[in-house]
Amino acid sequence: MADIDVVPKHRSNTWVWILLAIVVAAILIWAFAGRSRTTVGSLDSRPHVVAATVDAGVTTQLIG
Repeated sequence: MADIDVVPKHRSNTWVWILLAIVVAAILIWAFAGRSRTTVGSLDSRPHVVAATVDAGVTTQLIG
């Protein structure tokens, strides 16, 4: 009988890095493209004070 050496194939993990790069690029595109331009006032999470004018001309402040 012949003596045949069995040598396992050397596997490359390049496809994992390519897939990871595609996923990261897709997440970045989604994060930056989906964001709408907002004004500075809309980023403020504090309650705003709104001035309401009554018929008599008296200005009252409503918190809302």
